[in-house]
Amino acid sequence: MKASLRLLNAAKARTPLIHFLGPRKIPTEPHVHRPHVMAPPEATGEAFEGFLQKLNSYSSKAPSDAGTKAATYRNFWEVPSYASFRPPELSEFEIEEIMTGGAAARK
Repeated sequence: MKASLRLLNAAKARTPLIHFLGPRKIPTEPHVHRPHVMAPPEATGEAFEGFLQKLNSYSSKAPSDAGTKAATYRNFWEVPSYASFRPPELSEFEIEEIMTGGAAARK
């Protein structure tokens, strides 16, 4: 009986529970920054304009060292060893401490 119910359920077309409203649309114009609808009054108006000016000044700054170009790497193994952020190698004693919870290898 259970096997026949499984076969019956497997044969049914599955209808997804999520429904999309329509096709995806790529926006043609850039996002307009504006304060949140529920923002307090002191965060709107001139205060928000000042925030936008400060935000744009940070994002439009040119790098101070424009002559040097940072190297980019496609794969992490291409990065030189001096620039990698790998943790130091653990000694056998440290590995044993971790594996035993620090209780067995006390000196």
